[in-house]
Amino acid sequence: VSRSAYSLLIHILIQQRLLNYDRDLAINLFEQLVDAEDILLSTRTVDRFLCHALRTHYTELKSIVVRMISSEIPKVQEIGARGLFLVSLINPEAQSLAENYLSNTISTPAHRKAAAFIYISNLRQANYRAFCEKKLIQFFNDTNQEVQDQAAQFFSNLEPQDSRFGDHYR
Repeated sequence: VSRSAYSLLIHILIQQRLLNYDRDLAINLFEQLVDAEDILLSTRTVDRFLCHALRTHYTELKSIVVRMISSEIPKVQEIGARGLFLVSLINPEAQSLAENYLSNTISTPAHRKAAAFIYISNLRQANYRAFCEKKLIQFFNDTNQEVQDQAAQFFSNLEPQDSRFGDHYR
């Protein structure tokens, strides 16, 4: 990784801290910094930044997320899609875009794997449980094994009192 790539990641890490103090400035700086190679968008640092920033600045970051989801690099697609599917739980505009990315015409395994991850991660949230369960079901029979494997993580997230669900899938 080049020196400029490390510099970019350091700046994004600083912006993550800045999100707590001046979200608008952090978003503005992030938008300027990510105008780089797509591979730099595949980092955990970018993933974490989007996770926190999209909640309040979806409109401003939407074009970056769409760019990521449309990338040729599956890991970049997955990180962008995770951000989109997470914010889609609270934002109707994002939910509409997320639905488009799950349609058969433009869906990739990276998109579906990201969706399964977000739905599993939010199953215990009472507000989202029914929605996440309904969405997650479609991934158990996905044509891609990695997507199926991600969906199968559902079972490792069950609480003992939820074990009755396991009986239906044996």
